[in-house]
Amino acid sequence: MVLSAPIPVESGLSECVRQPSEMGCEGLDAGLALLVLGIPGLMVWLILAGSATTMIAKQRPTRSAVWLAVVWCLPIVGALCWFTYRVATRACGRTTAG
Repeated sequence: MVLSAPIPVESGLSECVRQPSEMGCEGLDAGLALLVLGIPGLMVWLILAGSATTMIAKQRPTRSAVWLAVVWCLPIVGALCWFTYRVATRACGRTTAG
C-alpha cells in the first residue's frame, strides 16, 4: 500500500493565477493593483507636488496659499494645473515673480 499526498507543482503567484480559489489567493488582486498602480502613483504625486511647491514658494505670497491647497489636495491634477498655469503666464509675457 502506497500513501501519496498531493505535492504542489507550483507555488506563489502562478498558482493563484491558475487556481484563484486556492487558500491565500482571495485578496491578491487588490494587493497587486495597489502595488502596481498605487505606489508609483503616490511617488509621481509626491514628486510633482514637491516640485510645484518649490516653484510656488518662489512666487509672491498673494495666491500661493490657494495654489498650495490645489496642488496638495488634488493629487497629480493639481500640480499639472499649476504647471499649465505657469506655462500660460510665461507664454503671454507676464511674469509673476516678485
